[in-house]
Amino acid sequence: AFAGAKKLFSQPKLMIIMEFTPDNFEKNSLSPREFLSSLKNAYGFSIYKIKVGGTIEEIPEAKFNAADIVGTEKSVNLFLKK
Repeated sequence: AFAGAKKLFSQPKLMIIMEFTPDNFEKNSLSPREFLSSLKNAYGFSIYKIKVGGTIEEIPEAKFNAADIVGTEKSVNLFLKK
């Protein structure tokens, strides 16, 4: 999904805050689950959901599906950390 960002994602000690909107992936025939799995397994990120109030909660790979991550919302903010 972010083929052009491979060099960026390969940097050590990288932290990213991003908006995660599963519908945008699906509209472009991309899998949100595969994107998150790639960030974790190919680039070594731990992935956290930023909750209301600013706390973070790590998302285990078994929960890399849109329904578990966004719930009833259209999008959520994620914190990625190596």
